[in-house]
Amino acid sequence: MKSFRRLSDTERRHLLEVLDDRNECRSTVLTSQFEVAVWHDLVGNPTLGDAIMERILTRHHEIALKGETMRPVQKESSGDSTDKRSSREDSSQTPVKGKEW
Repeated sequence: MKSFRRLSDTERRHLLEVLDDRNECRSTVLTSQFEVAVWHDLVGNPTLGDAIMERILTRHHEIALKGETMRPVQKESSGDSTDKRSSREDSSQTPVKGKEW
């Protein structure tokens, strides 16, 4: 895994406050380049990590995207930037964990 920075104490507390305020009354969308399995470690505090993860993972829907990056990729030989885009799977085939909507 690439290096990452854990959340600071202030960031952890702000995140928990936002999640508490929205819990069971509003939707919250989170995006990440990290697998859900490592999110607890990214929080950096076991107690607050448990509280944050409980609020995130209760009644959640997970959509995992697969495929190449949609960002421009550098050509190795010439150094030119090209826009390599892969065909993504049809959204109806995207794996979804949790309740169907």
